[in-house]
Amino acid sequence: MRKDCDRVVERVNRQAGRRFGQFRWGSIAFLGAAWLALAVVGGLNPAGATALKSTKEEPKFVPPVKANPPAGTRVNVVADRLAYDSKTKVATATGLVQITYGPYTLNATKVVYDMRKDTLEANGSIVLSEPNGNVMEADYAMITKLF
Repeated sequence: MRKDCDRVVERVNRQAGRRFGQFRWGSIAFLGAAWLALAVVGGLNPAGATALKSTKEEPKFVPPVKANPPAGTRVNVVADRLAYDSKTKVATATGLVQITYGPYTLNATKVVYDMRKDTLEANGSIVLSEPNGNVMEADYAMITKLF
């Protein structure tokens, strides 16, 4: 799983000509809350931060990081396509999507942030990496009213 995540990051980094730079979505704090919320959304599976020494050793749970990155930390979005509708205040990133917010990384095939409804919706092979080493995977996640 970690190798898959690394391959996604490598593919994103190879696409230097396709980078769209930094994309700031209204309130930066929404993503910090989103990371914490993803840890408790049903269907997410913590993958454990440490390698197992033997098959008899139980995986160790590492509590999620509760501190948000410092105020002013920018959200960096790299995607095949980025769209923002100023009338509906909806930002959509599609294709190979990688979002970084401080030490957090979210990979997915589609991420939609609706500022009016305060919702973040991620679809397709979601991988969320926390700074403490926890890695969570899901096919779909929706976080509401947390931003």
